[in-house]
Amino acid sequence: MTVKRQLKRPSFYVLILGVLFLLYLTQNVILPKTENTCVGIFAEDSWYGERIKEELLKKENGLVFVETSGAEELEQAVYRGEYDCGFVLPGALDNAVRDRDLDESIIYVYSTATTKGFVAKESVYAVLFQYLSEEILKQESESGFLFEEKSSEAAEAVLANNEKYLNSDEIFTVEFVEKDNTTGEREASAVKTVPGILGSCMFAAALLYGRYKFCQEYENVGKKLRQKERFFLRFSQIFIPLLMTAILLEIFTDLAGGENLLRGIFAMLFLVALSTGWTLLFAALFRNEQKYLCSICGVLVLSLLICPVFFDLAVYFPAVGVLRKVFPVYYYLWLLG
Repeated sequence: MTVKRQLKRPSFYVLILGVLFLLYLTQNVILPKTENTCVGIFAEDSWYGERIKEELLKKENGLVFVETSGAEELEQAVYRGEYDCGFVLPGALDNAVRDRDLDESIIYVYSTATTKGFVAKESVYAVLFQYLSEEILKQESESGFLFEEKSSEAAEAVLANNEKYLNSDEIFTVEFVEKDNTTGEREASAVKTVPGILGSCMFAAALLYGRYKFCQEYENVGKKLRQKERFFLRFSQIFIPLLMTAILLEIFTDLAGGENLLRGIFAMLFLVALSTGWTLLFAALFRNEQKYLCSICGVLVLSLLICPVFFDLAVYFPAVGVLRKVFPVYYYLWLLG
């Protein structure tokens, strides 16, 4: 009976279409990815540009520089989020180094999703400075500016010391700290935006279905039923419509995203059951529908903040890792792995 009533309600289809539209928007939004360490680089016909590019491609400093075939390809890759940012070394870089006029000599490409631009720029500048310092010392030594007389030997000595200091690691004292690799229990710590949005929507739907407790229909029917029957009525009015909506959305999302369908359905079933129980307990705290609706807004905001949907707040506040276990969405993400 509940299934037939739900299928006849326009709100059932509006909810499905609304969630699908929200998931579509989420998949097409470029969000900052802290794990993206790729930086694009393209060098035009330039001696210094080629040398800087080769040095950066060989570097191992946490960033991975990737060569592109053109400036436009680099810009598109940064826009799509394939690279965190990128650099174009123009052909005019040779003259800029020789003239010591480096203002706006390198094109820096970034987007709203860039998170490592500062570090990447420092890496590029460090390599550029190697060649720039060599050029400056060579010119000034041979011109007699640094010494009383022009001397190629003095220039060679200065350049040799410059090379030594540029490549020296003597200023660092090394202290190695081994990370504790004990994993403990498995955490849903990785940010999962699309599943997190889907789970949060289902949790929100469960809380909204929990309004049935305050409806006139429940008051009229509930008076004629025993306590266990009233509980089962409220449970079915949340669980059945939520289950129908959730399974349809989970199947569609998993098939569209190429995810494991069986694992997704199992996790969603667990979320539906847990959300239903959570809603029944939460609704029992209220006697007034208005106060209940105001409270579920706060619950949903809190759930989005502390569950790893858009970001993992537990990285900065470890206590959040304990608090989020109160919410059903956490366990849905945990089951998805």
